Amino acid sequence: MKEKDQYFPGVYDLSRIQEIKHLWEWDDFFQPYNGFRDAVDYYSNASSLPYIPKIQVPTLIIHAEDDPFIPFGSFRDRRIHENPMVSLMATKHGGHVGFIGRRLPDEDRAWAENRAVDFFRQLNRHQKRSSKFKV
Repeated sequence: MKEKDQYFPGVYDLSRIQEIKHLWEWDDFFQPYNGFRDAVDYYSNASSLPYIPKIQVPTLIIHAEDDPFIPFGSFRDRRIHENPMVSLMATKHGGHVGFIGRRLPDEDRAWAENRAVDFFRQLNRHQKRSSKFKV
């Protein structure tokens, strides 16, 4: 923020930054600069949940239950489970985008990426079996 303040002097009220201890407080402070009233307005209006029912292509969501930034509760929303185009892969651990399979370099080190590849391979096999046309 101090660097941004150099480029945009006087735009940000930096006096409150030292008081911020939690992500919610940060969003409450920062989101008005992005056009939202506060953290509640940001979380309500920036959520992708309202768009889930409109998804019309196969979609894989990978999310960890221990993600410190995005609470897992939102992934229990009925809209995710009612759309047949959406598949949720929930893991106990992974944090926030921390899906590393193993410490040593091996075939499954890029765990999340490999699950995406598996998802598309399975989708491809299913489409080939159900297609009326031979490829």
